[in-house]
Amino acid sequence: MGFLNGLFALLSVVFLVLLIVGLINPSWVKMKSRGKSTLIYFIAMLACSVVVGVTTSDEEKARQKAESEKRQQIEAAEAEKKKIDSEQNKQESINPPQPEVIPEISKETLKPVANEQSNASLGFTPEEFRQKLNDEIIQVDADGLKPLKKIEVVKGTFNIGDLSGLDLSLLGKVNNQGKIESLNYIFPPSKTEEEVAGVLLYLGLTAKILNPEISMEKKSPKIVDLITKAAKGIDNKENMHREKVGNVTYFTNASKNTGFWFGFDAE
Repeated sequence: MGFLNGLFALLSVVFLVLLIVGLINPSWVKMKSRGKSTLIYFIAMLACSVVVGVTTSDEEKARQKAESEKRQQIEAAEAEKKKIDSEQNKQESINPPQPEVIPEISKETLKPVANEQSNASLGFTPEEFRQKLNDEIIQVDADGLKPLKKIEVVKGTFNIGDLSGLDLSLLGKVNNQGKIESLNYIFPPSKTEEEVAGVLLYLGLTAKILNPEISMEKKSPKIVDLITKAAKGIDNKENMHREKVGNVTYFTNASKNTGFWFGFDAE
């Protein structure tokens, strides 16, 4: 179908050329008169055109129609654009645009705005705290205590599990400025004396780092007292105990389900 369509389209063009040539000189197309040449070649061209129309596929007709409509839309859009541009030019000639007036900026406006949001912190970034704690562990040189590895903060928190094999975890919360906001040591209720000693050592070293201005003689009894209170109330529904030490709040909580929590919160 496509071949026939192309063939008759070509023939219609050929007959059109012969028609024009016959009008100029009939002898060039082997005709005796212009009338006869015009009649024959016009009928032949018309017949080929009809065949072309018949052999054109539906897809081709649809494509041609779509192209025609698209061309009409483009022409209409260009005409509309020219019309709008013409109207705008007329409007601007009547009312020319006024220069934009930029308001004067006062010195008061240029004053920096103070940051009203202040994030409480324990004074250290996670990395600074890790280095401080590792220095203290090395100085103490206690059996079994190992320096902390790199702390990875994920969505403002970090979690270090099984510190020195003591079944002791350290949870930390970091504020928007990258400083530690709170620290929580978590350990199960039942532990051996050696494990308890290791846990108390971690708590004592952390307290030493966070409150260097207060002696351990004053801080250690507070840590032991908070743990003792939590242990006695382990069966109670409400078992939270707090003690403010300098600018840090020590707190502890204990239950049979969640174990012991000992934390340090920034004020």
